[in-house]
Amino acid sequence: MTPLFFLLFPFILPSVSTNELFNEPIPKEPHWWKVIWMKNRIQELRIVLPPRLYRLLSSDPQLPLVLKESLLSALSSCKQSGLEKNEKLTCSYQSGRPYADLFTTISAYGIPIISTVPLQYLCSDTRDFSFLISLTTAFAVRSIAEACAEGRLKKCSCDNRYTGAINGRPHGFYWNPCIHYKGSHNLPYALKLTRKLIDYQYECVVPARLREIILHNISVGRTKVTTSVSCSCESPYDCDEKCCQLRVIDESTILGRVRESLWNSRRMRRSNRVEMKVGMCYRKNRDRKYRNKRTPIWYIDDGRFDRPSFYLGIPE
Repeated sequence: MTPLFFLLFPFILPSVSTNELFNEPIPKEPHWWKVIWMKNRIQELRIVLPPRLYRLLSSDPQLPLVLKESLLSALSSCKQSGLEKNEKLTCSYQSGRPYADLFTTISAYGIPIISTVPLQYLCSDTRDFSFLISLTTAFAVRSIAEACAEGRLKKCSCDNRYTGAINGRPHGFYWNPCIHYKGSHNLPYALKLTRKLIDYQYECVVPARLREIILHNISVGRTKVTTSVSCSCESPYDCDEKCCQLRVIDESTILGRVRESLWNSRRMRRSNRVEMKVGMCYRKNRDRKYRNKRTPIWYIDDGRFDRPSFYLGIPE
């Protein structure tokens, strides 16, 4: 039987995906989302994680825990904000099967499920997936930057670029040094690390239109995280000198910024371009371009896939 036969009748081989039939790199959920299944150590996920990501996570024992905390916090903030009810988004993951995809209804790309009723079209460029990948990326950046300043990660410390007196402030304002875990949050390190953790999975994805949309949404989430100066007196009895630190914005502010990008989201058209070179990769860094801008989230939603008649051939 040809691959076209299995594509038209996917219920005959439910365990075979389009990726296996055509040997193409079809993206699913971000691999780092698997850390939510970790209980104690990263070695528990050695089988389900790609070798490159596993080596990166195992190099720092606390990094998987920081990512897990950020992912749980992002999903919890999404549910508490009422986006599931008001915007009809998916914020609750399926906790029944360990190591499985968290959101099977939005993660796979172009693989229809015939065994469930009503029929669902699973796609990684939908509005739900675009919002979640932006939100979780933003929360991961914030958690890593904060963990560096707290001394939880062994490969980074606080942002030591800010030392001595603060330029442009009155006399008596000084940057807090990197001692006693009170230094500035290391946002530059968090931005670089998340590019290695998240972006690499989608840099060589085919089709190119889908690759561009996913990487755009990741950059949108990453650029929503900024820092602000927080100053305090050295002692309650003497406020002549104040120590200041750079702190990343709180989670509610990040959620509000990503939600604003969701409200201004842009529906993109599917590309008719023929992919000639499968091995081409996209490594353009858009973070600097999107920073301090109201950049919309991109998505592709095709309404015809939401109707069971599309698969069953029922005339409308």
